[in-house]
Amino acid sequence: MNYYYLLLMGLVLSSCISKKTFQAAQTNHQRVRDSLQYEATQLAYQRDTLSDALQFERGANYALLLTQDKLQDRLDVLQLEIDELSSDASSTRQNLGNRILQKDQLLASRKQQLDDVGSLLARDEKRLNELANDLRSGFDSLAIEEGWEVVVTNNQLRLSISEDQLFRRNSTSSITTDGKALLQAVADTLANYPEMEVLAVGHTDNQPITRQGLDNWQYSALRAVSVVKYLTGEGELGSNRVMAAGKSEYTPLESNQTSEGRKRNRRVDLLINARLTDLQRNIRRVLGQ
Repeated sequence: MNYYYLLLMGLVLSSCISKKTFQAAQTNHQRVRDSLQYEATQLAYQRDTLSDALQFERGANYALLLTQDKLQDRLDVLQLEIDELSSDASSTRQNLGNRILQKDQLLASRKQQLDDVGSLLARDEKRLNELANDLRSGFDSLAIEEGWEVVVTNNQLRLSISEDQLFRRNSTSSITTDGKALLQAVADTLANYPEMEVLAVGHTDNQPITRQGLDNWQYSALRAVSVVKYLTGEGELGSNRVMAAGKSEYTPLESNQTSEGRKRNRRVDLLINARLTDLQRNIRRVLGQ
């Protein structure tokens, strides 16, 4: 009896320990299950968050790809435009370079022509200075020191001879002995300068001419004609090389307010220069005309 009681008590005690253990295990299991469920919920949330982020990134990447493609297309168009502009610029530079080269060549040609024309003028001026020296030497040999002046300016030689040296008083045709000697020296010297031509110009002061029937214009012109006649007659200069003109009182060398000035203004000028037709022909030849 006692044995069975003890056994029954053992079974009861054994049964009570197992139930507690089971309840404890069940409680622990529930706690573990809840913890795992929470972790699963957190992981699911993180998964959804990551999925959303991934979708966003995929969308952003897609948008970036589209933008990149559009930008690349634009870059291609711009590069094409740049290439076309570069080609146009290169062509323009080439055209400008050719035009500049042509202008430089034309300028060089024009400069050479100007230099050649300058050489022609310098040659004529040199000849005029040589003629001036020869005239002075010829006049010096005649021992006539006054009443004449030789000046070279602007490619023209001006030989001024006073009326007292050339003409008898109040005469338009009677040339003095010294005047004839001077004009003969001029003619002899010009024989060595066949390219030169002469314009004889008569001048007066501003006082009225005392000879009846003549004014200053006529008086100056008649004296110039007398000089031309001597040069082409006694001097034997070709008549095609000599001309006459009268300027009356209108080209004075000095003021007519003084007697000395008026005396110097009464003169005949021999204006000597290279024949203009020859100079024009030489210039046209230089210019290729």
